[in-house]
Amino acid sequence: MLITVQYPGTCNMDPACPYCYSRPMAQVESGTPEDWLEWLLSIPGGPHHFSFGFGETLQARCMPLYTGLIAAGHQLSLTTNLLCDPAIADGLSLTLCTSWHPHGMTLSEFMLRRQAMTDRGHTVGVALLVGYPPYLQHLAAWQDEFETVEGRRLHVIDYCGTYEGRVYPGAYSIEDREAVHGPVNPRYQGNDEAHNWIVQSPRGQRCWVGVKYLLIDQAGAARACPNDLRTVIGNVQDGLTVPTEPISCGCDRCGCVDMWKFIEVVE
Repeated sequence: MLITVQYPGTCNMDPACPYCYSRPMAQVESGTPEDWLEWLLSIPGGPHHFSFGFGETLQARCMPLYTGLIAAGHQLSLTTNLLCDPAIADGLSLTLCTSWHPHGMTLSEFMLRRQAMTDRGHTVGVALLVGYPPYLQHLAAWQDEFETVEGRRLHVIDYCGTYEGRVYPGAYSIEDREAVHGPVNPRYQGNDEAHNWIVQSPRGQRCWVGVKYLLIDQAGAARACPNDLRTVIGNVQDGLTVPTEPISCGCDRCGCVDMWKFIEVVE
């Protein structure tokens, strides 16, 4: 099972990103990293793939949590802004999704930090960048610079918020959308005419979220689907019971570019 864990709830970015969604949503963390290790190890089934990301994941206090999960045979991936000392995770072999914040460091420095983590034995994959409106004019140059060095593209994600009185991502122009989104998975884009998840409502379709995917917040509450934050199915502190059957989707649109893959397709 893929389990997204919104932990830790704190970040080391100072000043905070002007487009940050996590700090306004942050809750008081429940328990210590050692408590979280106990709670996550109690989730039935497995081994699982735990994906950590909300605050900054590469903090010294979190290392015992990651060490314990790896020792128990689970897979880990962490989303990090790379402001940490690269030595902090020495002794572990981690898979990292990196997030670049242009107000915190230059792109060349960001790429050097990615290489430093690779040199230390970590798997360094996707590089994320928020499509904040002031960044849009620089995207083409940044993409060229990054691709020249790393042979891959920056992965730009939608800015969700207000800028100069306009609400995004709805305020993106057609040209902005092309610059931000780049290549999109063909099936999600609608090239499969029978399953265009951009415009076709999945409501009533069987979906395997909850069985193959969970979202766990800083308070330990578990949800089957990130598009339905109102429905809590349990809390890891209480001994989580994992669903075994797919749910009937209650959403009018699958709002995530990857969650659609859990919708059951009947050929």
